[in-house]
Amino acid sequence: MSDKVRTPRAILSFPRLYKPEAFKEGDTAYYSASLIFTKEAQQTDAFTALKEAAYDAAVERWGDEAVPILQAAKHSTFRTDGEKKGYPEGSVYINVKSKQPPGVVSQVPDPETGRAMRITEEMAETMGSPYEMYPGAHVLTTVNAWAYDQYGNKGVSFWLQNMQKVGEGDRLAGGIPADEEFEADEEAAADLQDLTEETGDETQSDPSDVAAAEGDEPEEKPKKKAAKKKAAKKKPDLKDLF
Repeated sequence: MSDKVRTPRAILSFPRLYKPEAFKEGDTAYYSASLIFTKEAQQTDAFTALKEAAYDAAVERWGDEAVPILQAAKHSTFRTDGEKKGYPEGSVYINVKSKQPPGVVSQVPDPETGRAMRITEEMAETMGSPYEMYPGAHVLTTVNAWAYDQYGNKGVSFWLQNMQKVGEGDRLAGGIPADEEFEADEEAAADLQDLTEETGDETQSDPSDVAAAEGDEPEEKPKKKAAKKKAAKKKPDLKDLF
C-alpha cells in the first residue's frame, strides 16, 4: 500500500460517506465514492502524484511484472468511460472505498477548535446547505493506493481516508433537484389519502444505485524493496500506463 496522497480538486459522484453499502448481497459493505477529475485537474502535480502512488503500489506487490499486469487489468485504475454517466468530456474518475467511516469536513473553521468544521450526516443531507455532500460538489480527498488480486482480477485501487468539501458544482444526473423542477398538487395528496384508507397499503421507494469499486481488501504482503528499486529505474511513461 502506498503512502497517503491528496487528490487534486475533484467532482464528487455516488457519495456513500455515512452509510456503508454492499455492491450485491453477501459482499462486504463499504463507505465509497467516485472522484471525477476534469482535463484541468489532470494537468496538476497532485494528479501526477496520484498516478505515481498507483504505480508504486503495483511495483511493491509485483515487482518487474507490475507494468504488464497493469496493462492487462480488467478494470483500469483511472476510468475513462465517465461520459456515459454524464461526467464532463475528457474527464477520468477513480473509485475509492473504506471499511471505516471517512472524516468529512468543510472549509469553514469550527468556532471552538479553529480547525476545519466536521460535516455531520444531517448537515451533509440538508438540501441546499453549504455543507451538503451531493453528486457534483467539489472536494479534496486523501487516499492510499493498493494492489489487489481477487477472483483472477489484478489491478490497483484506492482506499478512502478523509474528504473536504471545497466548492459547489452542477448537480450530476439531473442538474437541479426534482422537487424544485416540478410543482406539488394538493389534490394528489387527498387522492393518496383516500387510497391508503381503502387499501391499508403503504407506498415504498425504490432502492438507490450502488456504485461498484474494484477488488477487495488488501492482503498483508512483505514489501519488495529490492524489486521496487529495480523497477523504478525503468519507470514507464505513466500517461501510457494509466
